Amino acid sequence: YFGAADWTEDGYIFVPDGSGALINFNGHEETKSSYDEMVYGDDLSIQSDLNSTVKEAIRMPVFGLNNGSNAIFGIITEGAASSRIKANPTNYGHGYSKVNAEFKTKLLSTIVMFGKTSNKQEVNRLSEGNGNVDTFTVDYYFLSGNDADYVGMAKTYRSYLEEKGDLSKKTTKPVLNVDTYGAIDVTANFLGFSYKKLESLTSYSEVSKIADDLQSSGINNLGVRYIGWGNNGLTNDKILSSASYLGVLGGKKDFQTLSEYLEEKSISLTLDSDLITFTDGKSKYASKTAFAETYYKYQYLRSVYVRDLNGNEQMMLIPNMISKFSSKYFDSYTKKVDCDSISLSTLTNSVYSSLRPNKTVYRTMMPGYVEEVLENANSRKLNVSGESANDFTFKYLSKIYHAPLYSSAYTIFDSEVPFYQIVLHGYITMTGEPMVQSLDSLTTFLKCVESGSELLWNGIYEDAVQLNDTNYDDLYGSTYTLWIDDATEKYTAYQPLLEKIYDKTIVAHSEISKNVSLTEYDNGVKVYVNFTNKDVVVDGVKVTAKNFAYKEG
Repeated sequence: YFGAADWTEDGYIFVPDGSGALINFNGHEETKSSYDEMVYGDDLSIQSDLNSTVKEAIRMPVFGLNNGSNAIFGIITEGAASSRIKANPTNYGHGYSKVNAEFKTKLLSTIVMFGKTSNKQEVNRLSEGNGNVDTFTVDYYFLSGNDADYVGMAKTYRSYLEEKGDLSKKTTKPVLNVDTYGAIDVTANFLGFSYKKLESLTSYSEVSKIADDLQSSGINNLGVRYIGWGNNGLTNDKILSSASYLGVLGGKKDFQTLSEYLEEKSISLTLDSDLITFTDGKSKYASKTAFAETYYKYQYLRSVYVRDLNGNEQMMLIPNMISKFSSKYFDSYTKKVDCDSISLSTLTNSVYSSLRPNKTVYRTMMPGYVEEVLENANSRKLNVSGESANDFTFKYLSKIYHAPLYSSAYTIFDSEVPFYQIVLHGYITMTGEPMVQSLDSLTTFLKCVESGSELLWNGIYEDAVQLNDTNYDDLYGSTYTLWIDDATEKYTAYQPLLEKIYDKTIVAHSEISKNVSLTEYDNGVKVYVNFTNKDVVVDGVKVTAKNFAYKEG
């Protein structure tokens, strides 16, 4: 209850859910709603048969409470990976609005034994301990006046990261980003036997065709991230320890031709590598539950929330083994591959445990292992990017793909704010989520404009019918010819503004009227975004429905 506000006061609680969310003190009186989430996301070692919730993770271990012209802001500085952030507004069973951190010294695992008999029983087991973490610390900051809001909290956190040496300016000229997908594994049959084979969604030469068509349409500034470009395509069968080109995509010669073509056209190329998941191989390298059973990163059916029995069941490499295998991979990559930009997407957004008795590797230890890998990559002069990145990776990254634009949209939230981007804008280049896979691509576009994020599209060359009866049906609609006109239109509208603000710091953000936002940068540029269906006029600027406008300082 440190800093708690009673029912007579007016303000809000800030929680870093996804991009960030605000919970008003009042207006929740008829409910018993509360917020309670693990920093860096749920631990995969606690397995679940059902997954009925699609939610965003906490990427920054911070929280705050605004009470008018005063605010309190907390940064979890030690033990963040083992903490939860809990918040309660004034409600039916709770007379105060409060937010705090809770530290979990152990994890509780549950399994069902004899599940198909009348003797069905639940068995619980605690993890052995909390690794090598002896101290849990929250640093509190007291804010007042113009700094007593979520923007002031973001500035405080930005300054904290700068002083710690975890954040420095390293932005690059803005581009339109395309995630291209290489090879996927599909089920085939021969003489009645099923087996897995690789099929191409976008070959090396076809990446050149996509890039050429995009530039011809008017997209002059382009960046390509190639996912599933080597080894076993989009899904690792074995732990990644060496780099190899794929014959089904064209082999080494075609890749070198692609690399030379993109360099000639001034198009950046980044190759994605998954260092932590695999579907086959020695289970002794797989993370375990507290019952010494291998656990899996499952796919779930969206219709009924249960595990997809036909999906890829991916094992997770034991955290303390990631450095060993990644070092081998970097040795191979730097010798064989003509590309110094690498995306380590799964590494930068994953925190999990391996709870095997007597060999426990607790989640509090994983940030240290991840930083060791990223430090190794940087020392080899690799330009490293990540995806939905956790705060302890910021120091090593030049770009963050899929930076969170939304919150989990829980009913307890009264509004969502671009806290994540306010902290990082002007320091690390970020993209929004892919337009094609977004539930509402226009809103996602406006969210990118509001937060100053680059645009991102998923692209494949082949017709999406090839994805039928595969584990990759989430890529439906990604065939680039389906979205090239929309991408060109949005790029043409947004790029002139982005070039003015890409390396600037956000100094103010607010909702100036219902669903109309204002973002201001340190060079005086003001960006107005209208999420409503009606034209509005703000500060003498007309902003048409579902559109944006800006004026320079």
